[in-house]
Amino acid sequence: MGIIHKLFFSMGSAVVFFLIFAFASGAATIIESVYNTQTAWALVYGAGWFALIQLILGVNLVYNIYEYKLFQLKKLPAFIFHLSFLFILVGAGITRYFGFEGHMSIRENDSSNEIRTMQSYIQMISSDGNNTYTVSEPKYISSTIGNDFNLRLNIHDKLATLKYKDFTPNATPAWIDSPNGEAILELMFSDESNSESVTMKLGDKFEVGDMSFSFGAKPTKSKYIQIYIKDSKFYIKTNQDISYMVMSDMSKGELPKDEEVEFAGLRLYSIGGVNFAPRTMKVSAIKGAKKAGENVVGADTIIATLSYNNDSKDVVIMSNYPPEAVEVGGQKFYVAWSPMAITLPFSIYLKDFELARYPGSNSPMSYSSDVVVEDGDFKMDYRIYMNNVLDYKGYRFFQSSYDADEGGTI
Repeated sequence: MGIIHKLFFSMGSAVVFFLIFAFASGAATIIESVYNTQTAWALVYGAGWFALIQLILGVNLVYNIYEYKLFQLKKLPAFIFHLSFLFILVGAGITRYFGFEGHMSIRENDSSNEIRTMQSYIQMISSDGNNTYTVSEPKYISSTIGNDFNLRLNIHDKLATLKYKDFTPNATPAWIDSPNGEAILELMFSDESNSESVTMKLGDKFEVGDMSFSFGAKPTKSKYIQIYIKDSKFYIKTNQDISYMVMSDMSKGELPKDEEVEFAGLRLYSIGGVNFAPRTMKVSAIKGAKKAGENVVGADTIIATLSYNNDSKDVVIMSNYPPEAVEVGGQKFYVAWSPMAITLPFSIYLKDFELARYPGSNSPMSYSSDVVVEDGDFKMDYRIYMNNVLDYKGYRFFQSSYDADEGGTI
């Protein structure tokens, strides 16, 4: 008992834990400046060991208040000093484990009852037509270490798992060569005003007007463009007049009709005012991610392994992207890494948003929102602005930001 008292309850141990706490907070600030806020949260602020230090400090304070009888009137200043730390720790714990932060966007003359959480969640969803199965976990992903997660979802008495494998910051989607992959053809179509990327897997086909476009499949129209793989090379065959331009030297040519010709990259093909060019040609590839180039804004990306019914597949989960669909073990899943939508038991209606600027400047001086809380038959007018928050049913609403056209509030 003496050793335990010395390690956790003595004044000396309190000083040590306070120093550890201060050092960790300083380290988190450095981590945030070197990497990003999410890494600081993953390694320090949101870590279990950091919460444990605060818990030990709280227990230590309670014990020493009792041990040194600080609740006596003559020791009132010391009692208030120690009690204030307890209030801070308890308040931080309640906020951390029983609360959440989020954004609510409302346009003028419109209402909302949905909040998008500030923190992103790893999410896995599946459905069998009758039931929807979901599991999620709030997760900060760091740029260094400590990113393990393993989501578990029971479907038809079988366990589906989503397990962390790798992380790439600021990445873009890419097809990665793999012997366990499938043939992929990605084409960019364009005309004078529009462009569109089309990804085809072996056996896919689509029709453009009266012409059939296929990849490794039999054309369905008399007019066709057929692309296929032979001896690990891509070939094109068509009965239409197609011209092309070689990007490297700007030379031009035409594809011979009804003849097998190697489908070459770095060429722009043209037919009837429509251009198309291959962006990706892979004999066997899986969907992955690659580090974005300089001056290219990508998204933080997780590679995770989804396993179900004796089958496994790696999936790419990009931050704040729409859910990625993947079929594993005969079951379709959707995985995402994004904020959660939380529905409130009431709505907030925005009557008017007002932005004031400094005289002679476009810099905002202040902004405010005239809102109406709508909860069934109950309605309450309120004005939210700097240092004037709305408290209702355990939720606090601060004026955070506004839409670029100044027609909505956040």
